Amino acid sequence: MGVNAYFGVKFKEPPTETRLKQLRFHLIHRFGDILEWGNKDNLKELFELRQSDSWLREETETDGDIYTIDTLVRYYGPGYERGPGLEIAGLLLYLCKQPDIERVYYGGDGLRPIDEQYAIDLLVHWLDNRRLPYLTSPWGKDHPWYKEPPTCERCEMPMVDVGGGGGKTFWMCPGCQIRKDL
Repeated sequence: MGVNAYFGVKFKEPPTETRLKQLRFHLIHRFGDILEWGNKDNLKELFELRQSDSWLREETETDGDIYTIDTLVRYYGPGYERGPGLEIAGLLLYLCKQPDIERVYYGGDGLRPIDEQYAIDLLVHWLDNRRLPYLTSPWGKDHPWYKEPPTCERCEMPMVDVGGGGGKTFWMCPGCQIRKDL
């Protein structure tokens, strides 16, 4: 179980149905790949823009101001490097650049307002880390399940514990893909 990513937008003026359809088209065209872990048959449904549920909006927002964008991907951010960070940063930056959008929201346990600099910072975080912090230490070094990862002989970087049922667990290098038995 993990934390899902949530996205939202607040328009400067109430959007027309045509504008919502156009934005949905452009989001699917540009960012449909972030649904690779979801159900591709429901692509249009997943990107449906709708007025937000009350639990997603800030207390200061009025009902119906925020349209949510459903993606079925994991949240990505500093300290939780699980979701497709590159695509998430791109989606946030794209939304921030839309002239008719007043505010963009992003979060893993609810929506928080973000700006263009946040999207750029998230991209930089992804470039610096990608998923390595999660892959090499998902529970933290103090957790009883933690295992010190071996170093890949080829890349000289930490390998990751690839869990699998039926005794198929092994270490793997996220760079060169070399495997090593546990």
